[in-house]
Amino acid sequence: MRDFFQLDGPVMSFLNRVADLIWLNILTILCCIPIITAGPSITAMYYVTLKMVKGEDGYITKSFFKAMKDNFRQGAIIGVIMTILGLALGIDFYLLRIGYLPSTNITTFLLIALVIIYVTIFVYIFPILARYNNSIINTFINSLLLAVSNFPKTLLLYVANIILFAAWYISDIFILVHILLGFSLSAYMASTVIRKIFDKLEEKQNNSDTTDTSETT
Repeated sequence: MRDFFQLDGPVMSFLNRVADLIWLNILTILCCIPIITAGPSITAMYYVTLKMVKGEDGYITKSFFKAMKDNFRQGAIIGVIMTILGLALGIDFYLLRIGYLPSTNITTFLLIALVIIYVTIFVYIFPILARYNNSIINTFINSLLLAVSNFPKTLLLYVANIILFAAWYISDIFILVHILLGFSLSAYMASTVIRKIFDKLEEKQNNSDTTDTSETT
């Protein structure tokens, strides 16, 4: 029982992880306040959580601001694009509700389909930006391709986040938990799945490169 509470024991490791996620959540929220920095901030958050799930995390603050600086331009542009698209979808649903758009099954279906595509891209785009160097358009394309090609894992991410956000309505305790580490916990949960996708993708790429080299030789 004494070993259970040692510095390297499971209880202290869990508490340290929670403390790291709370601090990461605070950093993310503070750096999202200027809307233009929301994209780089979310990207930096995923950079840290992707390292956390592999046990590669070091200094949270240093890693966060380094990733934010390295991905600032693309993160800002992608963040603005995603914000505009999100607002446009929100306005469309509002216009549909008040009757300014034709309330037909086709219109409703199209809007729901666009929301699903939007959320799917949102789930993957910032982790991809945090992990890989690519053009903005290719980052969008790769987000959708990875989501579709890994549909069971994408569905798992949907379910996990729905459960997390639904917990708000259960108790005030869950609301407090979400305030303290809602964004970082969601990113950490997503990173446990997405990092496996990245590792598998990179392993396949490395095997392909090895095979090409052998054939050339």
